[in-house]
Amino acid sequence: MSGALAERSLTAINNDSPVILLGMPGGNKAGDGTFTLQGVQAKSTRNRAPRGVGTLATPVGSVVYDTTHIEGVAGSAYLNTDLIEVETFCGFLTFATDATFSGTANQPNMAGNWQSSNGWSLFAIDSTGAPTCRLRLNMYTSGNNLATLVIANAAAYTTIYFRVSATLCRIDDLTHATNAVSAAPSGSRVTVPSRLIRILSAYSGSFGGGCKVPWFSYFPNRHFTLDEANVIYNRKIKPYLAQPVFAIAA
Repeated sequence: MSGALAERSLTAINNDSPVILLGMPGGNKAGDGTFTLQGVQAKSTRNRAPRGVGTLATPVGSVVYDTTHIEGVAGSAYLNTDLIEVETFCGFLTFATDATFSGTANQPNMAGNWQSSNGWSLFAIDSTGAPTCRLRLNMYTSGNNLATLVIANAAAYTTIYFRVSATLCRIDDLTHATNAVSAAPSGSRVTVPSRLIRILSAYSGSFGGGCKVPWFSYFPNRHFTLDEANVIYNRKIKPYLAQPVFAIAA
């Protein structure tokens, strides 16, 4: 389905519609979060979702505010948001990393609230050596389910659409049109609503890799279809990243 056709086909959908989302940086439901992360702290820490939770994220440690992204290190330099983990959610993350992925001390944790045996996170581990990595979406259940996707060049910006529910754990690489889905999730979801979601880190003390993130969105209690996600990516996120200061992977 082309972007134009996809956009027209969504006009009758409710306020979750990407057509509505295209008119604003964030979403249109209570609890949503969208952060356009670059430049200065005041701009990067603002939740731009019109009905989102919280006004500002709180920086911890020495977060770097670059002209194209923010940069931090899992466990020591990141943003604390007011976003709450629920059983079903989806979101978008654009990231790049120069990490070596050699051991957990050099493996970035891009977002989430995972710690030990509960929560969720997006993180990268080694594959065949940097800049190639395996990006993992961990949606913790009593069976600890992972979706793992190989990113050929993690040093270049890649935009991920992620989906989690009691029955789904899926990553879609919108930049390169690839995806990974966990085997049928086992066990029950183990959520921690009181442990708020972080950007550039989760809660595990094991991970310490650095990461660059220019865009993060979180939408609780619903999923967009892949067609809808591609509309959002092509009409909103990709043009934002395509400013002259950005270098987009092919």
